[in-house]
Amino acid sequence: MNRLIAASCAAGLLVLGCGGLGSLLDSEPTLQAVAIHTDYPGASPEEVEHTITIPIEASVASVAGVQRVQSRTVEGGSVVTVWYEPRTTDGYALRAALLEQLQQTASMLPAEAESSWLGNAHSSERLLARVAITGSEGWQRCATSMAQAARTVAGVEYAELVGLAGDRMVVQVDTARLGMVGLTLDQLQLALSGASSEFAADGFLLRASSAPSSIEELANTVVTMADELPVRLSDIASIRVEQDPQAPMVLLDGQPAALLSIHPQPGAARATVLDKLAPAMERAQAQCPASLISQNMAPSAMVLAVEIETPATEGIDRELAERIQALSAVVEPSDVLLELGRPSHTALDAPRPERARLMLRFDAAPPERTMQELVGSLRTQPELEVLSWEGPGSRLELLLEAQEHALLPSIAATLAEQLFMPGHETAVDDGRLPDSPQITIQADRERLAALGSSQAQLAESARAAMACLPVELGVGGAAGAMPVVLCSTAPGDSPMQSLLYASIRTPDGRQVPITEVASIEISSAPGALDREDLGPAIRLQITSTEPRERKLREAVMEQILQLELPPGVSVELVL
Repeated sequence: MNRLIAASCAAGLLVLGCGGLGSLLDSEPTLQAVAIHTDYPGASPEEVEHTITIPIEASVASVAGVQRVQSRTVEGGSVVTVWYEPRTTDGYALRAALLEQLQQTASMLPAEAESSWLGNAHSSERLLARVAITGSEGWQRCATSMAQAARTVAGVEYAELVGLAGDRMVVQVDTARLGMVGLTLDQLQLALSGASSEFAADGFLLRASSAPSSIEELANTVVTMADELPVRLSDIASIRVEQDPQAPMVLLDGQPAALLSIHPQPGAARATVLDKLAPAMERAQAQCPASLISQNMAPSAMVLAVEIETPATEGIDRELAERIQALSAVVEPSDVLLELGRPSHTALDAPRPERARLMLRFDAAPPERTMQELVGSLRTQPELEVLSWEGPGSRLELLLEAQEHALLPSIAATLAEQLFMPGHETAVDDGRLPDSPQITIQADRERLAALGSSQAQLAESARAAMACLPVELGVGGAAGAMPVVLCSTAPGDSPMQSLLYASIRTPDGRQVPITEVASIEISSAPGALDREDLGPAIRLQITSTEPRERKLREAVMEQILQLELPPGVSVELVL
């Protein structure tokens, strides 16, 4: 593994690996990766981890050629990444072996989980290029064209475009009517997406032939037959158009913009890829209106980037604009770009935090110590926390591992407080997603049995009550087609509120409130659970205004050795 062990309380040893380390690292090849995706709609991160992530990890770790196993588990899904050395392991043979292992593991996974599939893992290498795009007209279409052009360049692994939220059609399903026609929310999703067309002997579902371009077209889609009469979507649901509330908002100098981030393939020569990327982007931009503005926002000596954590409030956009204006007056950048992430769902008791990414671009090299002064000024402002930055300075990565997830957050916080460079600004970002509500349902088995229902029916009703499922209609789509989302939750309701209002349908057709057959509790849970080499882990990104990475590494190593870590906990410096 391409790691240097800095401190390990579990083993009680310090291994610095001095002899010949530099030449070994220089000659070690870059590993490549395959990602295993598994969706489990409605399940909490803890449930997904224990029922999907851990079994898949155990299954694929023994496959010949696998060097390292990583995973990230979130609500409703899991991604297990396996790394291999391409010079000694054939990638096609490895994928075949992984698929065989996944087939053997499928019977161990929950029946409600979708089949696992293989995809490309995003490169762990740094950003290759980042471009902000805006204009007075047609800039959205141009941004999409530039992203498509970037994806065709040899050596580019993926090009991500954010800031183009657009509209979507939300199908608000009446679950009572849905049950009366003999369907579940999952079946309706399959029917509309065309993944299946037949579910029961007394009901035949017709697939939608193409992506709709209007509410009327979607409303008239036939989803099933009842008493030999067609049931249209409008019979069981209402449909509205809204902006995607989860899409990040990007502003360039206060104007709506898109942010295009381009990453290289593992092992690709960055200079070679950049040489090919530049003319492809120029050709795409040449087809755009003259009003298009594109700015290079990639990390360099000309760009200072800061991530800010701040509460999600109604006036957050205005508050951030005021803070940015005050900062700009001090450091005088040529351009200011703001990327504001939206919360994934409605908060319950307190506002969930958002992460705002602020990038300041300079036409001329900024004055000496501008980075340190900027970070220092940000730290003095209330309710703003500097998580990391890019640009002049050094970056390191630590891997914190433990036997239990519960040990990691507090130790990560301690490390963030203690790891610093005297005379320099230093930040430690643990990369954790904000905590999310975890809802626990304790079923009354006797009450369920008296009603003729089961825990499986209760679980299905609960998932439907909190579900909001994306639907991909058709294959080619139509001009102006919008994404479609199926929702059974009331607009503005939190998951907990939706569940409290939900009912379970008994065999005799009655609608019984879920609260009559189960106790419901809510608590806070991690938004994501990370694992490394089959155990819980957190990766810490250390960013410092110290320009010499070696000096930063030595200072961090010295401080780590002074930490008193609990048994079973280790900290490793990732090289």
